[in-house]
Amino acid sequence: MAVSLEDEWLAQLEAELKSRNARAEWVSKTRERDGCRLLDELEKMGERLLAGSRGPANAALATELIEARDWVAIDAIRLRNDLSHATVTALVYSRDPAHALELLEAYSRHQRARQIK
Repeated sequence: MAVSLEDEWLAQLEAELKSRNARAEWVSKTRERDGCRLLDELEKMGERLLAGSRGPANAALATELIEARDWVAIDAIRLRNDLSHATVTALVYSRDPAHALELLEAYSRHQRARQIK
């Protein structure tokens, strides 16, 4: 009897571990898919911003944003030009994708820190 209870407990534990692993894998795939979708949208948005009637002005703005290098300076530029965070990120991504990803990570860390306070 003790063996069957132990076997049953181990089977339940194994089933729970499989279930959690399956959920973790699904979350990982979903995040990866959503991340790719976000980057695609940023790229398209950046292309539209640079191709529109304000293209030359936006190109100069993208250069200024890239040269700023941190969120404090970028935020000052963003506020001065009345830009959304998405527009800023798309403009930077259109010229320097790696830097745009660094900015997204920094912004994410900043937002999480604000939520913790």
